[in-house]
Amino acid sequence: MTVIITSHILNGTDGSHAGGVSARLLERTSGKVIFQTQTDGGGRLSQSFEAKDCPFVCELVIETAHYWNERNVNDLSVLGEIVLRFTVSTPEDKVHMPIIISPYSYSTWKSS
Repeated sequence: MTVIITSHILNGTDGSHAGGVSARLLERTSGKVIFQTQTDGGGRLSQSFEAKDCPFVCELVIETAHYWNERNVNDLSVLGEIVLRFTVSTPEDKVHMPIIISPYSYSTWKSS
């Protein structure tokens, strides 16, 4: 069975799509990296993987420091990383977590 994880990252300061943002999914207990990728030019992320032992807790780590540095936001108080923790309940889960980012805050929600 295949789990599908998707996201759409939007820049809340100018309304643009946040393309080229690195992301990785970790299994929380072991710290094992399940996948590592980056958003496409439209700010979208879509990855699937096989899951056998469900449920388990994951962390989707979004690396935003480089994204903001490229936009000349070099302030040390910028949120350089966003971590979204959630449970994969079944081997057929489809999890979508859009994220609106700004240098100092973010907003997200989980849907399927």
